[in-house]
Amino acid sequence: MAASPWTFTQLGGAQKTLTLEGWSAPFGRPRKGAVVAEEVSWRASETYYQGSVTPTRHDFGDRLEPWTLKGRWMDQVLGPGGANARALDWKLFHADHQRIAIRWGEIVAYKGVLSKLKLERESSAHIAWSMYERPAHGTEPYYRAGLEFTDAAQQTLEEYCRRHCGDNPRPNRSR
Repeated sequence: MAASPWTFTQLGGAQKTLTLEGWSAPFGRPRKGAVVAEEVSWRASETYYQGSVTPTRHDFGDRLEPWTLKGRWMDQVLGPGGANARALDWKLFHADHQRIAIRWGEIVAYKGVLSKLKLERESSAHIAWSMYERPAHGTEPYYRAGLEFTDAAQQTLEEYCRRHCGDNPRPNRSR
């Protein structure tokens, strides 16, 4: 079975799509280095307020850590001048400064930013490349400013929103 291609599609602007497949795709080696390393961490902070020995903890949800893809473009695979043409395509893609959708078949799918493109020219026909991707948040955190709403609080908040935030809000009684 052939490896799935990588596709990079801009979500704004010209909405260009670039594909990396075969020998031009990102690579890794078993037990030597993964093709892509996905890392998730928990965003939180602790604050010590004056007079309190116990910190207040604020939880903000998951953070997808940046990752780096690496590969090589070679004229022997892409044809004469192919490595330089591919490098130019990616430089122009990066220069657009657009958010992108990144997909590796059914294995990886993210939205993020191509933060950095590094081209290492080994000869006129060989270019080693690396791309630094910064994934965007996939889901909104359910904690806000350290508060978690229980079912009872949710009912009260929904009632408040129905009365004060709908199409016909209840008039303010303040003078």
